[in-house]
Amino acid sequence: TNTLTQNTSENNASQGFSVGSNGNTLVNNNSDSNQLAGFRILGEKNVLKDNISSNNSWYGINLNSANNNQIVNNLSTNNSFHGFLLSSSSNVYLAQNEADSNAGYGFSLSGTSLSDTLVKNNFIGGVANPDSGLKNSSGNSHTISHNWWGTTDETVLNNRISDTVNSFSPY
Repeated sequence: TNTLTQNTSENNASQGFSVGSNGNTLVNNNSDSNQLAGFRILGEKNVLKDNISSNNSWYGINLNSANNNQIVNNLSTNNSFHGFLLSSSSNVYLAQNEADSNAGYGFSLSGTSLSDTLVKNNFIGGVANPDSGLKNSSGNSHTISHNWWGTTDETVLNNRISDTVNSFSPY
């Protein structure tokens, strides 16, 4: 178990922060302009809170086969792909995060991801892809409610969500 607080990681050839073990806490760290992801989590029962991930060449925050993690109050902005990517990661709790102006989707759920919870997050599309809020390609059900999509117009909201499994009311 480790705690990383108030660190900066920038211009690395790989990830800014990479966690491959269980029970770690990352709070108030900044990851900027790294060649891959700003934060990469592979372990379980980790907490990411109050971090900033920006201008990374891949993803802002990437969970890969990482179950039972808490991702709270993080900002992922101006990354070259998705702001938050959960790949084959289940039972992840994401709350009060903001995905702003990422080139891909703000939040992407893929692989075998199942039963993740996304509540009270802000989905802000990028200039090149303004309708890039959420993509669920896992084919599995998740709890997704009370998020802000930048509008209350249901037609616009439906364009910002790529998902055939979940119901999004209330948004």
